[in-house]
Amino acid sequence: MNRITLAAAAVAATLTTLAGVTAPAIAADGNAQIRATLEHRIDAQVDANVHALATIEARRLGTLEADHRAEVRAGIDADVAALVDLRAEADSDATVAELRDTLASVQEYRASVYAKVVVILNAAERLEADVQVTLANTVSATLTALMEEVSAQLDVAVDAALELDATSSGSAVSEVRSEYNAAARAYAHAQAG
Repeated sequence: MNRITLAAAAVAATLTTLAGVTAPAIAADGNAQIRATLEHRIDAQVDANVHALATIEARRLGTLEADHRAEVRAGIDADVAALVDLRAEADSDATVAELRDTLASVQEYRASVYAKVVVILNAAERLEADVQVTLANTVSATLTALMEEVSAQLDVAVDAALELDATSSGSAVSEVRSEYNAAARAYAHAQAG
């Protein structure tokens, strides 16, 4: 063999040996890096969601009637507990795929759902108060029947709002808002008629 062929064979043998030795080490380091990134993202998102939920609980619930406030608070507390459980699950996840699944589960939580619930409940409570005033001041059997219908529609909207949680879809929130809006339109129509 000539020198060039021998040198090429030596380089190829060295590269093959290095690739065999370092490839698993590089893969393990890359896997550890991915795991660390996913664990950090899970921790950060859990912290952000828990903080946002605590803020809503502290600042927004005071405007609600006591029974609605208690139900929304119970929902928030359940979601916080679920997020803490997901963080603990991430600590025990053995694979990158499991961590990705846990991160996807954490990303399903949106504290903004509760902000929307509070807005809907506040509006429904105000409208129900208006309905009760109208019922107290009317002598018309027709208007009384219409107000009772509006009150029943509001009950449906309130019950649906109280069923929402931080993982509820945007379409579920829209459906609840639509139920409230239907009651508000029925009230306005009854008042105009």
